[in-house]
Amino acid sequence: MSIPALSVRRPIASLMIILAMLVLGGVALTRMPLALLPDLNFPAAVVITSYENVGPQEIETLVTRPIEEAMATVANVRRIRSTSSPGSSQVVVQFNWGTDMDFAALEMRERLDLIRDFLPDGVGQPQVFRFDPSMQAMFQFNVGGMEDLASLKQFVEDNIKNRLERIEGVAQVNVMGGMERQIRVEVDQARLDAWGLSIDTVRQALAAGNLTLPVGRITAQGRELNVRTVGDFADLEQIRDTVIYAGPGGVVRVRDVAEVVDGYSEQLMTSRLNGQPSVAVTIQREAKANTVIVSNRILEELERLRAEFGGVTLQVVWDEAQFIRLAIRSVFENAVQGAVIAMAVLWLFLRAWGPTFIIGSSIPVAAMAALFILYMMDVSLNMFSLGGLALGVGMLVDNAIVSLENIFRHRQLGNTPEEAAIIGANEVGLALGASTLTTVAVFLPIVFVGGIAAELFRDLSYAVAFALLMSWVVAVTFVPMVAARVRMKVPDGAGDDVPGRPDRTGRRGLMDWARDGYANFLRWILHRRWVAVAVVGGLLASAVAIYSSLGQEFLPVTDTGEIAVRVRMPYGTVRQDTEAVVRQIEDFAAAIPEVETVFSSVGSRDGSGNETGVMHIGLVEKAARRRSTEDVVEQLRAFGARFPEAEVRVAMQNPYTGTGEAGGAPVVLKIMGDDPDELRDIAEAVADRVAAVPGTRDIEVSTREGRPEIQVIVDRERASRYGLTVGQIASALRTAVDGAVATRYRPGGTGTEIDVRVQLAREWRSDLVSLERLLIPTPLGFNVPLHEVARLVEGIGPVAIDREDQSRVVFVYAHLSGRDLDSVTQDISAALEAMSLPAHVTWAFGGDTAEMEEAFGSLSFALVLSVALIYMIMAAQFESLMHPLVIMFTVPLGFAGVLWALYITGRPLSVPALIGVIMLAGIAVNNGIVMIDYVNQLRRAGMDRLSALVAGCPTRLRPVAMTTLTTVLGMIPLALGRGEGSELQAPIAIVIISGLSVSTLLTLGFVPVAYSLFDDAGQWLVRIFARRRGGEARVPREAANSGAAVEAGQTLEPGEAPDFVR
Repeated sequence: MSIPALSVRRPIASLMIILAMLVLGGVALTRMPLALLPDLNFPAAVVITSYENVGPQEIETLVTRPIEEAMATVANVRRIRSTSSPGSSQVVVQFNWGTDMDFAALEMRERLDLIRDFLPDGVGQPQVFRFDPSMQAMFQFNVGGMEDLASLKQFVEDNIKNRLERIEGVAQVNVMGGMERQIRVEVDQARLDAWGLSIDTVRQALAAGNLTLPVGRITAQGRELNVRTVGDFADLEQIRDTVIYAGPGGVVRVRDVAEVVDGYSEQLMTSRLNGQPSVAVTIQREAKANTVIVSNRILEELERLRAEFGGVTLQVVWDEAQFIRLAIRSVFENAVQGAVIAMAVLWLFLRAWGPTFIIGSSIPVAAMAALFILYMMDVSLNMFSLGGLALGVGMLVDNAIVSLENIFRHRQLGNTPEEAAIIGANEVGLALGASTLTTVAVFLPIVFVGGIAAELFRDLSYAVAFALLMSWVVAVTFVPMVAARVRMKVPDGAGDDVPGRPDRTGRRGLMDWARDGYANFLRWILHRRWVAVAVVGGLLASAVAIYSSLGQEFLPVTDTGEIAVRVRMPYGTVRQDTEAVVRQIEDFAAAIPEVETVFSSVGSRDGSGNETGVMHIGLVEKAARRRSTEDVVEQLRAFGARFPEAEVRVAMQNPYTGTGEAGGAPVVLKIMGDDPDELRDIAEAVADRVAAVPGTRDIEVSTREGRPEIQVIVDRERASRYGLTVGQIASALRTAVDGAVATRYRPGGTGTEIDVRVQLAREWRSDLVSLERLLIPTPLGFNVPLHEVARLVEGIGPVAIDREDQSRVVFVYAHLSGRDLDSVTQDISAALEAMSLPAHVTWAFGGDTAEMEEAFGSLSFALVLSVALIYMIMAAQFESLMHPLVIMFTVPLGFAGVLWALYITGRPLSVPALIGVIMLAGIAVNNGIVMIDYVNQLRRAGMDRLSALVAGCPTRLRPVAMTTLTTVLGMIPLALGRGEGSELQAPIAIVIISGLSVSTLLTLGFVPVAYSLFDDAGQWLVRIFARRRGGEARVPREAANSGAAVEAGQTLEPGEAPDFVR
């Protein structure tokens, strides 16, 4: 018993299976986690090794190189990059995608253990850390509402931070900005000199005077009592009165040599939101936690905090989950709109609600069944898995259309509803299975595709493949079961055997006229086959001609509505000057209509970044603004050019940052050589050439001149006379300049601890002459001035040394605007070829260019393999080697339509577009399969070739038109590219729409011509083969009369052509 017969005769069982699909899919939908991207296991790990007080070149030679050589022996290593900086080595090992990082990290540690004894003494234990996207902050909000930033920060620390840390899924909460209360002991160098004391003496006295220590236990009056000394400072006066020296000259207290100030620590970092000072709070999630779920919990907690602390403002700066929500919502809305359009197309063709409902039901059933399978495979609901369903929503009705249309045709032939359902579904079941397999088969070669492209689009492949397979199941089970039992009006003219036959009322509809016109066209074109060949040849030639003018890119630019700005002033710039520039950019950005929030921060926690400011600019939602994010970026870049003393870099934030090697910059040039100074000079010259290429923006070189600094050159000989070491001198200097926390002051009843920091007063640590007079305590019991054991000179600090694949390298980064990646890359290549670089210096592209080349190569191979699989499936269905070739002509014709569509719309060829081309290869042949399969049925029934083509092709015109229009129109919402994140699906939709439209038109016009041409070629081969063997090919008379001997199942005599010519 066939599957359709079983479904028709056991309707309850079939209905329960369908309901189970809907219920299980619905449950899966509610439990699938939301995500922007598939679960990417980034194949990278870093080895961090410390080697204190050693310069970059020594670090490179003694530490980095041995580690690189050891890591090169680890399996599946793709690339090794390293940075040797003062005191540390960092080696980043990138593996091939799909590598098990647990085993890779274990193997890395084993290799490090083997070389541990060969590293210098004093080198710290190398630490291996796997790359984890959760290490980056996923949520940030700012807190305001208090004028006192110190009180505001303390409020955040006491009332907000701890509550957020208790949220499930939150790993770490960081508080930035604001001010911290601090007791500053500002030492006067002149007073110290007068008493012959050192600053370290002050620090030690404060530390010893603020102690509460247990000293033991005693037994008194039959009780055991603990004894401890209570010596905590009760107030600032006790700090001022602390004795630091007592001797023949008198008693010296802290107040005698220093000012004790209850103030704030030096503000190393400032943050503002919309121009107002505030405290920034960033949140990191746990490694396995879902971003959207954690974000929802954070937002709920923030609402409770707002209700509890009404006077404090809590404003979200950015939320990684927000773009995910908007993108998923956009894809879902596009899918629903596509389904509605497909249903509307069905109704326009069928003009009856019953058939429309039967066919349309395949959309939710197939989609829900696919969701359940995806859930069982632990696939998240992301832009690619949901995007796959949105792309396939129009194709999900194709099988049901053909099945129901054939059932109606058998009803009109006089069969009962049950007989028509079984016969009709059986008749097309194999063809539908083959057409479905051709579409699904194109995704099998994805397993051979490497790189980030395969990781991103694998979920899309799963979604489309499973949904289409489930739509075939619906077409051969649910559709015949319902069609056999539900009374419905048969659409006028549906399934007529003879084109132009009027319906039961005698009226002729639009479809009748279309079939008549198509039949007349076939008669005309089959007698003028050279016209069809010429038209197709011209189309293919024109497509080849415009291919070279198409641009190419890795992934389309995604309008996230998030802009990152970095301001970098010359080294040595004070924070106030950097803030002045940042404030001007803030004011300008705030006046842009599309801007919603402007967050800025200047400086860094360690105080080394006073010349750097970063900004995050959030725009309103995409639907609420007229301009794109890239337009706003260009406006900000133009304004940033007004500050010649500053480097202002503006870029749209990329939701896929981290998938490449450049951290978001699409153009990455690697300049490789031996001499770091020479490489830096060449890289600067290359940067100038890159900047001259149209379309490049924000050119940056990875290395800069060293930071200016005051170097303390210790005279080791003289220092040794006083028993001093370099470390002792450096420690004394650190206390004097940067300060040292001597102890902590605990105000009674507050439960807080406040640092007591000892350092020279500002006027004594900003003057080099005064700094030279700093007294250094010696082990001999007296102090010596710094100038006695060292000299102070101004110099340039060491720079880091970058390496890639065990060769020194300098990177040149560039962003793009208005041009595609491939054309810019070609212009840069031409500019560099014109440069006279030294023979030992080489260059290569990295970043998106390298990823694009790898992805295009892999996808091209997948396309060829897909086409081969499609041919094999069709050959197995038709039991012919020639008929699949006829249908395969629709594939290059569809590709020609794709190239013209990309050319007209101005879209470059990208990885999503190539994915669409691969999908198109499987979709474009479906119409040809349905048509040729029916033509062959007619010929086996005794029709001659011309009659079979003229009768069979128009008979299949309705299902071909319906399936094409539902697929094409159902993808229009995605092709329009509206909504967040739609840029990834739009190229796929445009490729399929254009390719399928062109291939369908040419399938209707050219495939019958190609069928006749190949049929003639087959007969010619039969005759040639027969003549060479001296025999005569005898075939059944009706087949010989039709000119189709090779399709008639003839019995061959000796000397006749074997079956392979079929």
